[in-house]
Amino acid sequence: MNIVRSLLAFVLLLGLAGQALCQDTFPVVVNGKTLDIGAASNRTSLEAALTSALPSEAPSLAAPERLQYDFQAVPDQGPVTLAFDFGPGGRFEGLTIDAYLKEQNPVAAGLAAWLGAKAGKGVKKGHDTLWTYAGFEFLLTETKDAGEDSMYSMAVTRKAP
Repeated sequence: MNIVRSLLAFVLLLGLAGQALCQDTFPVVVNGKTLDIGAASNRTSLEAALTSALPSEAPSLAAPERLQYDFQAVPDQGPVTLAFDFGPGGRFEGLTIDAYLKEQNPVAAGLAAWLGAKAGKGVKKGHDTLWTYAGFEFLLTETKDAGEDSMYSMAVTRKAP
């Protein structure tokens, strides 16, 4: 009986340690500053983090349901668009990280690399890659050699509760 109790306690401790190691956030690196974003994120916290990461940038759109920044992440390259979407009460619902080329978009490329390390290869959907992590879906889209329609984009969407 003591062996069973000891084994049960050991399994319980392993489960608790595993839960402590599970992350419920994902990193978005903007100008060298890491924004840890997750289900508990809201407009107030993200707006403060973005103001710190992009001190010389003003939002190109600031509406209750969307906060958008267009900025140059790499010198002499095109802009990156960060579009944060919010639901009732300012709850974080999703994010689009968009640029024409991967070289212009280290924000999406960094998140894709992090997801590959933490969540595996993802699922191919045509030319796109889909990951699920921390209650969100991440869709990486890369369209090359399409002229003005070229894009390197990561769409992050909260999964239904």
